[in-house]
Amino acid sequence: MHKRTLVLTIALVIAFGLLAAASQTILIIDSAGRVVEIPYPIERVVVLNSGSVGIIRSLGAADRIVGISTIVARNPAFWGPIAKLPQVGGIKDINFEAVIALQPQLVLNFGTHPAVNIEEIARKLAPAGIAVAGIDSFRFATLYQNIATLGRIFGNIGRAGQLIAFYQDILDLVAERVAGLMPEEKVRVYAEHHAGQFRSFGPGSDWHKMIGWAGGVNIFADTLRPFVTVDPETVLERNPQIILQDSRRAPLGHGIIATTPLTDYLAVFVDRPGWEQIAAVRDERVYLVSPAIGSGTGKFIGTLFFARIFYPELFADIDPERVLQEYYRQFHGQTFNGIFVYPQR
Repeated sequence: MHKRTLVLTIALVIAFGLLAAASQTILIIDSAGRVVEIPYPIERVVVLNSGSVGIIRSLGAADRIVGISTIVARNPAFWGPIAKLPQVGGIKDINFEAVIALQPQLVLNFGTHPAVNIEEIARKLAPAGIAVAGIDSFRFATLYQNIATLGRIFGNIGRAGQLIAFYQDILDLVAERVAGLMPEEKVRVYAEHHAGQFRSFGPGSDWHKMIGWAGGVNIFADTLRPFVTVDPETVLERNPQIILQDSRRAPLGHGIIATTPLTDYLAVFVDRPGWEQIAAVRDERVYLVSPAIGSGTGKFIGTLFFARIFYPELFADIDPERVLQEYYRQFHGQTFNGIFVYPQR
């Protein structure tokens, strides 16, 4: 997002926020394009998607969350007291009776996730007088808009603007550092999706954008879909200089400090026919990436980690880990032990 667009977004948020202050409801447009009337102020909310939980905590409104999904409860090292809140099922298999029993004013879920039918959820909760909004909080293209919308809903437009500015500063820093790279200087990158072996990221995926923003070249930029299973021989032919894995199964993330299991996992990951010939494997430039920086709003800081991995000389004075911990301190009120990229560089 360009700075002009950023300023406009924040200005619109402020304008709508001032209107909301004078009413008992506000109107928003959610990620599914639905116009939703929401009680104002919101004091009780059930949140099913973890990205929105993170933004709400960053806005200083975590105390208004009264129910969560099972996926949030699975990460107590990061969510702390939030992970102990009543669970109401997953993003798809919702326990509607449990939701209604919590008496929320609002339920938040994904708006465009293929596993979620936000209209159906809204229909089932309408008789109980509960508003339902789909706020994705995971796609780069709409994250700033999502943050702004949640800032309106929770009455903290100033904090929403600060969060957007923090993320934009990271992207601006990376863009400035890699702007002078010639095409032949850019590293070739193979990134593998957590869905399985040789499931790669193509144009339209956020990881493709992260690689490009960090100054790299996705070796499967010529595919026609955001996610595609690629030919193993083609990976060998295109000989990536960097390999990244979106590691949902590796023991990475908040509270993880043991490296031996990661070393073992990495050894298995690269033990594929012919991979000893790949430049990234020969040069030990294969990295496991935690969802903490590879998904949701974490992808902004993940872009900085990628840039440091790709061009350690250009980013010698930048420690992505310190930026990550400053983000946690400033917007989550604490710091977190953990390994977020392995090997650590």
